[in-house]
Amino acid sequence: MPLINPPLTKEDFINSGWQNVVNSSDRKECGAYNRVFWNKAQEAKEAGNFREQFVFEILVVVTGAAIQPRSNEKFLAKFVERLTDEHLDFLAEIVGEVSDPELQARIADILWTSKRRDSYKMAQLAVTDYLKSAAELEDPENWTLCFAKIERALWLARKINHKFEDVVAHIEKVLERCL
Repeated sequence: MPLINPPLTKEDFINSGWQNVVNSSDRKECGAYNRVFWNKAQEAKEAGNFREQFVFEILVVVTGAAIQPRSNEKFLAKFVERLTDEHLDFLAEIVGEVSDPELQARIADILWTSKRRDSYKMAQLAVTDYLKSAAELEDPENWTLCFAKIERALWLARKINHKFEDVVAHIEKVLERCL
């Protein structure tokens, strides 16, 4: 992915219309956003709007990441290598602007994995937002999406020793509702 000069900003992100993609998605999950972000990147490219194209291309990489509940740093480091320092700086700038817990958790997880400044804070944010995402995705008939988010939150919480008890309490509440 080429670099853009001047670098992308929070305003580029806000103006891109990313929120429309998230709002229009029936399933609030990165896999559902990925294809639409890719389509938006192609539309922006055809329109010659390169800043918007690059915003969506970064979001395609972020949402296309194969982060699994037990993904370790070695696995994730290979993924993070696809993002330049400029891309990671952009993600660090926008993470606070992301209102969707699924997307915010994914960005925070990537920033934690990249060992950037405030990475511990990003891991904490990822734990909290993976639980919020799990709550939004909770469905007794199709529990796998919810389960993967909870399991990732549990793995991160144990790894950084943060809110482990909260994650366990969340799991217990889900089990009570679903059994």
